[in-house]
Amino acid sequence: MTAIILTLIFMSVVLDAYSDAILDKTGKRNHFTESLTIAMFLLMVVSSVNIDVWRIVSSYILARIGVFNFVYNTARQLPFNYAGSTDQIFDKWIRKIPDIVVVSFQMIFVFMAVAVMFYNF
Repeated sequence: MTAIILTLIFMSVVLDAYSDAILDKTGKRNHFTESLTIAMFLLMVVSSVNIDVWRIVSSYILARIGVFNFVYNTARQLPFNYAGSTDQIFDKWIRKIPDIVVVSFQMIFVFMAVAVMFYNF
């Protein structure tokens, strides 16, 4: 059951990032991927009867930090390490960090998202 919920978490993050990228690229909402994202959340709620909700929330946040930008940039056909210019404080800060460090931390967040779901800390 834990693996199913973890899969739903990652699918939700990927679909959300893809939907945001399509919206920003074309200016049109992608209702299908947004509906799938909502469906992933509903499936998580229904299937998580025996799992602590804080583990699910923590795993989702960690997965989103680790995966969202990569999927978003890929779907928009931007460099994988692209940092925008919308958020003046965060974007300026993140551009100063070497790419290998950013990618390493993203991988660590993905690992932590998996670890939170499978291990009780």
